[in-house]
Amino acid sequence: MTSSPSSPRAAPAGPTGTHGAFPCGNLIRVSPPAPPERTHTEVTFRGCSPRGELREALAGGAEEFDAVRYQVLTWTGSVHHEGDAGRVTGWDGSRLGHGLVDLAVSFPRQGLIPHQSRQVWDLWHRDRPAEPGTWRRFTGAARAEWLNQAAGRSYGAPDITPGTTYHLDGTDVTDEDSLLCALGETVYGPGRSFGVGAPRAVGERLAGTTLVWHDADVARRCLGVLPYADRRPATFQEFVDAFRSAGVRLVLD
Repeated sequence: MTSSPSSPRAAPAGPTGTHGAFPCGNLIRVSPPAPPERTHTEVTFRGCSPRGELREALAGGAEEFDAVRYQVLTWTGSVHHEGDAGRVTGWDGSRLGHGLVDLAVSFPRQGLIPHQSRQVWDLWHRDRPAEPGTWRRFTGAARAEWLNQAAGRSYGAPDITPGTTYHLDGTDVTDEDSLLCALGETVYGPGRSFGVGAPRAVGERLAGTTLVWHDADVARRCLGVLPYADRRPATFQEFVDAFRSAGVRLVLD
C-alpha cells in the first residue's frame, strides 16, 4: 500500500491565540536611562565640614556613600543656600583649614547653580552691597536670589516713620521683584528689601507715608502682564489701589 506525501501546513495569516491581536498603536518604546556622563557632572566642594553620617563614614574609611545634602555658608556662618547634591565619588584633606575636606560629588546637572546666582552670592558673601542700584545687574532667577538675600539681611534697617516722603526711581520697575528691590532700597537703603511682596502687605508697611513714584508709566505697562508659571502677578493698578487703601499718599510722576 502506498501513500502520497502530505501537503505542507500553511502558516497562519495573522496573530492567533486566546489573547487576540493588538494594534501597533498600543506599543510603547522603552528607552534605557541616560548614562551618568550625560546627566551628572563631577563637582568638587572645597573646604567642607562634614556632619552626621558623612563625617562618620569618612572617619571610618568608607568607600561608598549615600547621597549628600550641602549648605553654602557666609563668612559669619549663616546659610547662603542649601540643597541636595549627589553621591560622593572621592575626598581628600583640604588646604583651606584643619579638619576640612575637599569632596568630589557626582552632581545632577539640573541642580547646578546658574552663574548669575553665584555672582549674587559673591557680592553678599561678607556683607550687604553698599552701592545703590546693584540689583539692576541681575535678571530672572538671579534677581529673585538678590531679593531673597536682601530680605534676609535687612536687620538694622531704619524705621518707617509716618509723614516721611520717599522717592521711588521706577526706571527699571518691570516686575514684582524689581519693584521690591527698588522700593526696599528707597525706604531702607542699598542692599535691603521688603520681606513681603503682596500689594496689601507692602502698603501696610508704608502706611502714613508719601511715596512719589517717578517714571510710574514703566510699571504701568509691565506689572502683571509678563508671562508667569505659578500664579498671576499683581498688576500696577492693584499695587496702586492697595497702597492708597493702606493710607499711603501716592504720587505718580
